[in-house]
Amino acid sequence: MDKKRRDWLSSLDPRIAHYVDVLDAAGIETFESCQSGGDHAFPEPTIRFYDDKGEGFHALAIAITHALPVEDLRRYWQIVNGKPEGPRGELTFRS
Repeated sequence: MDKKRRDWLSSLDPRIAHYVDVLDAAGIETFESCQSGGDHAFPEPTIRFYDDKGEGFHALAIAITHALPVEDLRRYWQIVNGKPEGPRGELTFRS
């Protein structure tokens, strides 16, 4: 693993970094992740990714193949300045 990738992974929450690494290595473009707990933004371990063409099912297949503890696959749109943006995908995991 090159230094840039190692540095990027070490900047992530430690309990979710491996999951992000698995998805990224398979070509899923993630943009947000959180291991959950305490002062974290999400109530459960979560990875968000771009899902314009159904990448959610691809991400789910990768996660299942690698025995990641997937809880949910979600597709959502954020409302920004009164307009929907997305779709985006989200995988949540059992703690």
